[in-house]
Amino acid sequence: MTASAIVGAADESTIGTDNPKGYDKEDYVKLDDIGSGSYGIVSKIQERKTGRVYALKTQKSSYHVYVKNEINALKQLDHENIVKMITNNLEARSEYDPVHIVLEYMPYDLDAALNHPEI
Repeated sequence: MTASAIVGAADESTIGTDNPKGYDKEDYVKLDDIGSGSYGIVSKIQERKTGRVYALKTQKSSYHVYVKNEINALKQLDHENIVKMITNNLEARSEYDPVHIVLEYMPYDLDAALNHPEI
């Protein structure tokens, strides 16, 4: 799969999904865990209302300063080759709750797209 096809696949899953109320767990179904690290986990989720598939980045509350910077950067970035943020719960959560960021779902990571052009 080419890089443009990967971008196209992501675009199809996120058209018209601006969610002004923020992330609400009840709006999504968890499909699978994609990855994890010291910051938290990334899961594949599906929006109940539309059936669209997204990635959910769940970060520990102890990383809230870094997460806030990431969210601010994602709000400002608008390019076809950059994963788009759909919504988050930064402002709506309590202090000790994890931060959730809903992002476009990409079927492959950057390493796979660059090093395996046949996918």
